[in-house]
Amino acid sequence: MNRKAVVIMTIFTCIAMTLTGCNDDDGGKAPTVDVTGIWEGQVSGGNEIMLDLVQIDGKVTGAAYGGGESGQVSGTVEESKFRFKIEWRVSGLTTSAEAYVDGDRMTGTGTEDGYTGTFSATR
Repeated sequence: MNRKAVVIMTIFTCIAMTLTGCNDDDGGKAPTVDVTGIWEGQVSGGNEIMLDLVQIDGKVTGAAYGGGESGQVSGTVEESKFRFKIEWRVSGLTTSAEAYVDGDRMTGTGTEDGYTGTFSATR
């Protein structure tokens, strides 16, 4: 291929990728908060929970402790909303939760095994 053909092919490829959404943007909104750190709080019913989180860009991983067991945390942050799951090791249950983060405080709701409750935590 000659140079002109390569340039034209490159331009068409870039246009096609832009129009079809094939770019690095995953469509989510950028985080406005960072949840990295140790969070301690309570869930409805009075049980205590502790989250040890690491956030890189909008992805969150970490560990959870509560109710006499531990679990693995995975989630995402968009703007100030933190959505996550906890895979509990002993019970095998999964908690799905959503929280709003304001500085060093988060409040939200979670669902596990058909039960929905609220929680709050501070860092």
